[in-house]
Amino acid sequence: MKINGTNGIDVARLYANKASERKPETERKDRAESGKPVDTDSVELSGRAKQLQAYRLALSDMPPVRKELVNQLRQEIHDGSYGPNERLIAEGIAREMRDRVKGE
Repeated sequence: MKINGTNGIDVARLYANKASERKPETERKDRAESGKPVDTDSVELSGRAKQLQAYRLALSDMPPVRKELVNQLRQEIHDGSYGPNERLIAEGIAREMRDRVKGE
């Protein structure tokens, strides 16, 4: 099943309410032992969701602001000594464009 947005529905709360209405674990075990199918929940994340999850994890490991770098760049700009590396900028733009084309 693919979910595209929740239209304002609090999915976590809805799931918690449904989970609290379920039969106790002992009844579930009895059903499993009797050979009757056991209800289970499963979730399958899309590739995009997995990618976003990986980005969030990577971002959580980074400091919110690299203050030393920001201060250094501010000082270089103020002094007039800041010189961006045009080659690195062009490579970054080209890499981003390639990634976008591959993602389509």
